[in-house]
Amino acid sequence: LFDLLLPYAGRNLVFGAHTASFGAAARLLGMLATTLQRWDVAQQQFAYALQFDQCSGGRPWLAQSHHAYAAMLLRRGGSADRERALPLLEAALGEARQLGMARLEQAVLVMQAGAVDAAPLPSLAGLSPREVQVLRLVAAGKTNQEIATTLFRSPNTVANHVRNILGKTQAANRTEASAFAARHRLLTPE
Repeated sequence: LFDLLLPYAGRNLVFGAHTASFGAAARLLGMLATTLQRWDVAQQQFAYALQFDQCSGGRPWLAQSHHAYAAMLLRRGGSADRERALPLLEAALGEARQLGMARLEQAVLVMQAGAVDAAPLPSLAGLSPREVQVLRLVAAGKTNQEIATTLFRSPNTVANHVRNILGKTQAANRTEASAFAARHRLLTPE
C-alpha cells in the first residue's frame, strides 16, 4: 500500500467529485511508514505533511498531522522523541479545540497523559517505562482491553506486558502487582 501511495506524496487526497478531502497524502504515508517501523521515512513524510497542510490552509488536517507525527515519535521511543512529541501534541490540541474536533481532542489528551506517564522513572524490578505505564493502569483496575485502547496497542501486546510485569515483580496475579505498584509509589494521583 505504501508503494502504491508514494507517487501521490506531494498531493492533497480527495474522494469523489472533490466532496471529501483526506489532507496530505504524506500524512498517510507517514502513518504507513510508522506501521512498517520505517522511522526515518515516517519522519520525512510527517515533516512534509505539516508543511503541506500549513501552506494549503487545511487546519483540520494540520491538527491530524501533528497528532500522527507525535504518535510516531512516541511509538519509536528514541532518546529525544518524547520531548519532540509534546509540542506537536500541544499544537494538535489547540487546533482540535478551536475547530471543535472533539474526537481528536480526546485522543490527544489520552496521548499526552501517556507521554507524561512514560517519563523516565527509576527502574524497579527491571520494569521498562511501558511496563510501568501498564502496571499503573492495572493498579487502576483497567482490563487488558481498556489498557489497549488507552495506549493504542493490541490486547495481545498488553497481555504480554502484564505477563512480563507479573514475572518481574514476582506477583502471582494483578492484585499483587497492584500492591507492588502501591508499595513503590508508582500510582499516579487522580
